[in-house]
Amino acid sequence: MVTVALGAVLLAGCGVTPTGVIEAGEPATGISADLRLYFTDGGGLVGVPRRVDGDVDAADAVRLLFAGPTEEESGRLGTALPRPAGPPKVTVAGSTVDIVLPEGVDGLSTTAKQQLVCTLAELPYWNGKAGAPPGADIHEGSPGGLGGTGGLGGTGGQGGLGGHGKPGSPSRHGGLVVRVVGGGGETDLGIGACPFF
Repeated sequence: MVTVALGAVLLAGCGVTPTGVIEAGEPATGISADLRLYFTDGGGLVGVPRRVDGDVDAADAVRLLFAGPTEEESGRLGTALPRPAGPPKVTVAGSTVDIVLPEGVDGLSTTAKQQLVCTLAELPYWNGKAGAPPGADIHEGSPGGLGGTGGLGGTGGQGGLGGHGKPGSPSRHGGLVVRVVGGGGETDLGIGACPFF
């Protein structure tokens, strides 16, 4: 009894007073997260956080990227991606993201391809913040270079845009392959196509 009374006196002396139940509103119903989209800023690429509600998949990320910077961002940011009449078709099979460009888009510049790879590499299942997409082959130390016909870095040579970001460095992004189809050709891009990884 003496211990309880002494504890109450000590707590009161520190300014800690008991409180009742504090209402905090409705329970959370969705997850808000930042998706990082890569745009141009005159001197290269820059990652821009974009607040989204709920889960975002590869198709959502590509759609938002092709939509370009918001009105507020457009004063300082740009994009190398075209603004087609319709969105590209995006499918994911394991760790490969196929992007079929809309009719009338003849191809993408190197910078536009970098925007795509960097943005997709930031999705939770390729940046290590969540489990892999179904059937994905993502593991530590995977080579990043998968440059295909016309790909950045050709056959994925070391240090090139299709190769390893850093030789011998483990990369959770290594399994990501972005396949861009359109303009009469197909290009496979590994994580090395993004200058940040």
